[in-house]
Amino acid sequence: MKIKSILMLTGTIVCAVIVFTACGKKDQAVSSGTPQAADFPGGWKPTADYSKKLDLEFSIVDGIEGYDVNNGDDLATWYSSHFNYNLSMSVLSFDNWAERVRLWVSSGEMPDFTVIDYNHTDISGWVEQGLLYKFPDGWKQRWPNAAETFELTGLGPKTEEVFGGAYFLPRVRYIHNLPGDPEQSRKREVVPGNSAFLYNVDWMEAVGMPVKNMYTVEEIIEYGRRVKTQDPGKIGSKLQPLTSRPGWAIDLFVGSNNAHFITFYKSKDGSYKWGPADEATLAGLKQWFTAWNEGVLNREFYTLRAGDDDTQFWTAGIAGGCFENATINWIWKAKKYWADAKLPGSIGWATVMGPDNLYHHETLINYWSVYAFPPDISKEKFERFMDMLDFTATLEGSSQLCFGFEGIDWKRDESGNMASLATSDGDTSDSKYRCWWMLPSLILPDDLSFSNPSVPRDIRDLSWQMHKDSLQYSTNDTLTPVNWDLYLYDSPARRRVSFMYDQEYANIVTRSKSLADVEKNWKDWIQEKKAVVQPVLDELNSKLK
Repeated sequence: MKIKSILMLTGTIVCAVIVFTACGKKDQAVSSGTPQAADFPGGWKPTADYSKKLDLEFSIVDGIEGYDVNNGDDLATWYSSHFNYNLSMSVLSFDNWAERVRLWVSSGEMPDFTVIDYNHTDISGWVEQGLLYKFPDGWKQRWPNAAETFELTGLGPKTEEVFGGAYFLPRVRYIHNLPGDPEQSRKREVVPGNSAFLYNVDWMEAVGMPVKNMYTVEEIIEYGRRVKTQDPGKIGSKLQPLTSRPGWAIDLFVGSNNAHFITFYKSKDGSYKWGPADEATLAGLKQWFTAWNEGVLNREFYTLRAGDDDTQFWTAGIAGGCFENATINWIWKAKKYWADAKLPGSIGWATVMGPDNLYHHETLINYWSVYAFPPDISKEKFERFMDMLDFTATLEGSSQLCFGFEGIDWKRDESGNMASLATSDGDTSDSKYRCWWMLPSLILPDDLSFSNPSVPRDIRDLSWQMHKDSLQYSTNDTLTPVNWDLYLYDSPARRRVSFMYDQEYANIVTRSKSLADVEKNWKDWIQEKKAVVQPVLDELNSKLK
């Protein structure tokens, strides 16, 4: 994956100051007409006339149901007044996201602006059927900041070639900060994943195991065994040694053994194979079964929904550990929830290693989710959204959205670095402006969180080190670069291979009575899927090999 022109954010970058009065009151937006460059930090200039207030609909994943994204906080008010709109938000959960979007698109009922978990099979079909808006010629020249993020994702230009135009905007993960070891990432064309094992440090020490920043799956299972038998927190019958819902359990147990556990891939001999049929996948399923069968993993993990495992670990404090997201904002969130719950001890984060003591993961392509418009969106609405996205794709715009207002929430210190002006630990942009992660933005907080002045330095350093460890303890066979030919390969046969792998694998585990059963059930499952998988393998090996 080519990640071009990635700039390290340094103290020499100076954001233009937003126009405030001396007391910190924000400049009121123009009620009619087009705002001027002086109204926006960095001198960004609108490209459209905003005299008409527009009613806009958009969707967000994991947003706050019922939150007023127009005037719920000062940041929301700033955006709604400067871009002269009234936003109506549809909140999706991670559990219903894909299903709801498919229903919207297929029925022609998309909101004006929809966030989509990119699936090439789905997108290809929607483009063919004319269900998504095709961006007009010259859009990159009109909105150059949005165009830059489009190029940096890798996915943008590649799909533009395949589809003969742009039909969506990928949201870039990293544009200023490539984490861990930027030179090694660029050289190997890989970016590590953002997941980790979270554990109770006091419990780890109490059961006689070393506190580390890297554990193998076997060590994690052993930790769970000791927590179960010793109950170091005196939790009693509510104790869950380890907890993770299916979507994370599959990554912990199977993904740590095989980077290709849910994908096709090109093997060393040049032939294409289906990762779920690898022996390494079976090894991960057996570890998963062992943890579940022994009561080390929550016996009802398959019933957990998004957030249930987090609650058991860092809110209720009844679990010894879980496998979770480990971005900076997630680590910060976990620490705050832990402190708010007044739980004893502290949380540890660790990179999970495979049986070979190496990190296993497919590279993170430099994007997460995409924005798309319905095919009949009006010119006015499209331009208004694109102006907003172009502004938030600037360093000044993304900094304001993520960190709050310069001069009120943060400032530049003597070295030119960002410094927080929060009056207390709870008075941060994250808590003051709850709209910040719900408003549309092309730059994900993954990047700028490494410079967030509200986040303690030790948390930022921890996340950076975990990415660095993943790079250091991996090879291109275990942390695999993207194969664009494969990633963007589409055919009627490929479209039929669409499984809910977390549920499929969980079923194999929970209907087994022994390790022998796991192997038999896995083989039966492979045979069951062969009718739709083999045609794809035949195509890949004839067309791409």
